[in-house]
Amino acid sequence: MTALDEPVGVVSQLANAHVLGLEAYVPGKQPTDGGWIKLNTNELPYPASPTVGPAIQAEIALLPKYPSPTSAPLRKVIAELHGLEATQVIVGNGSDDILNLLMRVFVGGDLSLMQATPCYSLYPVLAAIQNGMVESISFGRDMKV
Repeated sequence: MTALDEPVGVVSQLANAHVLGLEAYVPGKQPTDGGWIKLNTNELPYPASPTVGPAIQAEIALLPKYPSPTSAPLRKVIAELHGLEATQVIVGNGSDDILNLLMRVFVGGDLSLMQATPCYSLYPVLAAIQNGMVESISFGRDMKV
């Protein structure tokens, strides 16, 4: 029997101590005072074009069972489109995945996260997972320090 077969209480004893005290990320968290223009959760008040669904279905039919683990073909096309080398392109499962990867590389130990506030509420959550420090620069509604 492995630790993963044990009850959650036993498995949690194996986790990094700082992880057990983390608070979960709350998607769509909003400022409590009024007057902000909401841009943080990618809402679109309009429906998608009727051509989107069939176009997606056609592309899904072309997908291989296991995609390239490094997204090499996609990175090559993106690089060519923007005059870059494929090694200069990173691909992830949405922007949160890219942020997660960046935090794993650049936050923790002696490296801290510097953020402007208000900002995306996921930043400090990802930094905390890395046991990283967060330093904030607060901006007022006029976006001045």
